[in-house]
Parts: sequence; C-alpha cells; structure tokens
Amino acid sequence: MFELLFNPSYVVVGLALLAGVTILYFGLTQLRRRLTGAGWGVLLLALAWGATAYLVETPRETASRGTREFVAAVVSGDAAAQARWLSPEASLSHLTKDGILEAARIYVPQYGIKSTTILGLESTDGGETVTVNFRCWADLAPDSKPGQKIPTDWRFTWFKYDREILIQRIDYLGMGNGTSSDVDRFNEQHFSQSLNVPATSKGR
Repeated sequence: MFELLFNPSYVVVGLALLAGVTILYFGLTQLRRRLTGAGWGVLLLALAWGATAYLVETPRETASRGTREFVAAVVSGDAAAQARWLSPEASLSHLTKDGILEAARIYVPQYGIKSTTILGLESTDGGETVTVNFRCWADLAPDSKPGQKIPTDWRFTWFKYDREILIQRIDYLGMGNGTSSDVDRFNEQHFSQSLNVPATSKGR
C-alpha cells in the first residue's frame, strides 16, 4: 500500500488525471454541477497524488539512490560519504564497517578503478529490509589495463531504522559468469583478515 501511494506508476497517475479531465469536461459541457464538482475532485486528487509521489521518497527509492551514491563515493575515495550510508553493523564477508571502508581505500587505487556504471539495478522491499541487486561495470585506468571494463555483481541489504535506511550487509555475487567457488575465493582474498582490520564472526 505504501508503494502504491508514494511510488505509483506514471501510467496510473496519468490515467487518474485523464479520468478527472474527462469527467470535468462532460460536467462543464452538459452544465451538470455535480458532475463538474466530481471532475474537479478527481483532478485535484490525481494532482495531489502525483505531487506526493514526486516529493516523498519510498524506502526502495532511498536504497536505490543510496546504492548509486555509495558506489560513487567508493570510486571517488570519499570515506565520509561511504560511512554515511553504512550502518554500525555493516558487513562484507568477514569485514565490519571499518573493514569495508579500508577495503575501498586499498582496492580502488590498487586496481586503477576510475569510474563505474551501474546497470540492471533491482530493489525489493522485504518489510524490515530492502534488497538491491545490481551489476557494476568498472572502468580501469589506462595505466592498469587499457580500455578494460570489469563486470561484477553485488547485493546490498538495507535495514530500515526508525528515521533512516542504511546498508546492513554487502554481498559480492560474482564476476561475469564466475562460479560460487570463484566467489568464495574472491571473498577470502579480498575481504578477510588480511586487511588487518576487525573481522566479523563466522556465524554472522
């Protein structure tokens, strides 16, 4: 219901506006006051609905926007912007929040990532959480591997707190057509205690 009210399809809002205009038109042309009043009512409600949907951001919209902003902050090296979106309990494989920030600081320049493009972003509202799945294409700097773009798949799990929604868990899902073994190997190589930062418990 929340999504329907604050994140309706443009088509639905458009149909509501069309219905209001149509009713209003017949009311005015036929000089029927009640029909005219109903037309104005439907038209104003549709306008208010559209304005509310535009101004109020749903948890899914916040998570989608936050995902893009977090990835951009990782590439630009803006640790403060990264931390802004991470919950205190945030984890990535064995890493805690501090480990995630440290991993971003180390690996972006190490791999020469100069920009990223997010494609196929999909968000799902699960009640207390919002799950965002996406593919990130990383453009590597010329002095690393000229012209190479690396696709990696990720899942961000956002938790809804009282007044904000923050990333609670980050999952690396693979690189292109990689297998689950490749994912495990990548996590162990990049997101483990080798960073010399706090590690989460294995049961987490």
